[in-house]
Amino acid sequence: MTSFSSRFYLGNFKEGLSKIGRGLINSALIAFPAMLISTFVGSLAAYPLSQLKFKGDTAVYFLLLAGMYVPCQTVLIPLFFIIRRLGLYDTIPGLWLVHTAYGIPFTTLILRNFFAIVPSVVRPTLLYIWRSSPKYAPPERSRRKSLDFGCDFPGSL
Repeated sequence: MTSFSSRFYLGNFKEGLSKIGRGLINSALIAFPAMLISTFVGSLAAYPLSQLKFKGDTAVYFLLLAGMYVPCQTVLIPLFFIIRRLGLYDTIPGLWLVHTAYGIPFTTLILRNFFAIVPSVVRPTLLYIWRSSPKYAPPERSRRKSLDFGCDFPGSL
């Protein structure tokens, strides 16, 4: 049988947050920048792999993905020496570097597949909006050179 309190009490939450407050701040200081950095670097690797076709692009992609299958225990000691040599031992930027290194293969996997589908669907719409809106269009002289992808849209200039 359950029993409910007759009044609403937030004291337990206040006490609990005061005890773990610094830990939450430290986690945010480590997790969010590491996530942003690994997403940025992963997108720099994923976009060319999804849009540019060159000899060996699949091999490069699988080489990056192989990083997901390397157990972190196998690189802990070399990583410790690298971080210490860079002067980042026992610092938050050192943790950003470690989390970024482990996050890049995952973000590359996710974002490559995302970039492979989305731009092909969105690009014609964006080009149509860009060509039809004088506010966002480039100067008249360079419009055709910069936007000519071998296709024309209704109402384009």
